[in-house]
Amino acid sequence: MKLPDIVGEPAEGDPQGIREVAATHTGVARGLHARAATARSALIPLESATAHVVDSIRTSTMLTAEKFERAAAAHEQLASILIDYAAELDHLQAAARTLLGRAQGEYEDIWMHRSRALNAPSEAVVGWALAWDEVLPVGMYLSQSAYLHRWQHAIDDYRSTAARFNVLFAERERLDADTARKLRSVDLVSELFGASQRGSADGRLTAAALWAGDLYGVTAAGLAGLEGADRVREAWSGLSDGQRAALIAGSPKIIGNLDGVSLLDRVEANRRNVSNEIGLRQRTIADLRAMLDDPDAWSAKHPRDVASGKAEILARIAAEQRAIDGFRALLDQRVTWYSQDGTEHTDIGARIVVFDPARSAIATYHGAIDTETRDVPAWLRNVAVFVPGTGTQMDDFSDERGRDLARAAGRDSAMFVWAGGLFPQGGEAVNASFSRDLAPKLLSFVEGIAMPSDASVTMIGHSYGSAIVGIAEAKGLPADRVLYVAGAGIGLGNTSVEAFPNGADHYAIMARRDFIVGSSQGVYREDWGLGHGPSPLADHAITRLETGWVVAGDPASGGLDDYDNPDSLTAAGIDSHNSVFKLGSTAFDNIVGVIVGGPVEQFAPDEVRMVGGTTVSIDGINRDGYSPTKVTVR
Repeated sequence: MKLPDIVGEPAEGDPQGIREVAATHTGVARGLHARAATARSALIPLESATAHVVDSIRTSTMLTAEKFERAAAAHEQLASILIDYAAELDHLQAAARTLLGRAQGEYEDIWMHRSRALNAPSEAVVGWALAWDEVLPVGMYLSQSAYLHRWQHAIDDYRSTAARFNVLFAERERLDADTARKLRSVDLVSELFGASQRGSADGRLTAAALWAGDLYGVTAAGLAGLEGADRVREAWSGLSDGQRAALIAGSPKIIGNLDGVSLLDRVEANRRNVSNEIGLRQRTIADLRAMLDDPDAWSAKHPRDVASGKAEILARIAAEQRAIDGFRALLDQRVTWYSQDGTEHTDIGARIVVFDPARSAIATYHGAIDTETRDVPAWLRNVAVFVPGTGTQMDDFSDERGRDLARAAGRDSAMFVWAGGLFPQGGEAVNASFSRDLAPKLLSFVEGIAMPSDASVTMIGHSYGSAIVGIAEAKGLPADRVLYVAGAGIGLGNTSVEAFPNGADHYAIMARRDFIVGSSQGVYREDWGLGHGPSPLADHAITRLETGWVVAGDPASGGLDDYDNPDSLTAAGIDSHNSVFKLGSTAFDNIVGVIVGGPVEQFAPDEVRMVGGTTVSIDGINRDGYSPTKVTVR
């Protein structure tokens, strides 16, 4: 019988089955103790031997015995926790059975007292409208009032018992949560699988295999299932060169996009991924051309439909070809970098560290790579991550700005250009859903980089990218400096960078007449998911930098705010959104200054004057006697 106001079943489960599992763990522990003892007994004949090979055998045998003992202790802990859990569950089940039986009897009493209290006329007139826990008002009752009171008392008794039963359900939820926490906190379990155990089943198997020394039990899916980039990095570094090469060759899609895998290995995997994607798109073009040339596909169609259909196919072919050309350009890209002694090197092929067409994700690296660690060299002093804005697409991805900044920052700096997912296009720029989706991916990517311990880390968000960076910051993005370049906002849901946990120094730079974001900064609706939170220019904890001159230090070159890009057909107010990246400009030099540290130019506030009764605003850099104010980036 389904009883009302009962929220769940606290008595589910089989305590005896749990005790049997505990007994299994106890048996495994005994076997492991025996193996540890056997391993240690093998050391006795070696006590007097002094050869190097014997020392090696002795060490490995002792480590084996230690692992057996640690595993045995873990199984004993698990058994103890499960035994306690079974005992608590027994108690809960007994209490639940008692209360449930009482509740069933009291619920039946309600209907018995109702049948006595309601005479036939009352039942016929109003009984149908009464819920199980309602009684007639005394004034409407036609017989003895005592019956009415007994009916109400029966309802009250049932409610009390149901409430006590529901308390048991809450106790069961707490018991299950506490037991799960205890199981996760077992030393070896926590070490292998992480405190939260968010990894997949493959990841847990891989973690166990690595701990046991079974490197051949490691799979790409298992590495991807480990909890966190730190565990992936630890596991990857423990593999042999041959094992890593086999995983790259067998599962390049996973390895090339797995945070925690060393950069050079990701680059190698992603060269395969790019080549495979080019081949896939070439086959798509061939299929489209075959469809285009197939007369049977068009014979039954109206000439107008034939024309539009062929035009659509040709457009698809053109789009696929543009993507192929872009990917080939990445493979053919000349990459310049410097070793620690200043020697210049040139490689062919972009360092692609993310390439996942299924997620529209791509990222590149510019700078030196340590051939031994296969990661960012320890001697680098500055590492930056550049996040672009609206309109970024994988198929026509460009990392030119990142390359320019990396080159200008010098040989002891490196730059990542990250577009790790689907970015908004055109009018989608007001939608915060993209930044909320991309921010955790950015966080994971940055946490997966083996940053040099002495290097400063700078996050750069341009336009929409600033919102991605800001939301990632709120989630704990590690950074020493953050620069919002023509930033749309610091992220919907954020109030100030002072609340961010990373403790970074924050800077912002934007042209005065930036038409793209200038009118939309600070305009947002959290309840609608529109906009990108407060403007970086309005936060007192953010230092605004000057955009200055088209040619740094040369007022005759004109203000960057009014710069008209000769290669653009748009107005200066639109061009200025991107002209902050113009090589040699004050703005560009300030961006580089944030990356490498040192003096940068602080924003010069505009001057308001009355001229002929009219209010006139004069750019700060055009004020009489203007001299730049320098601030030092630490």
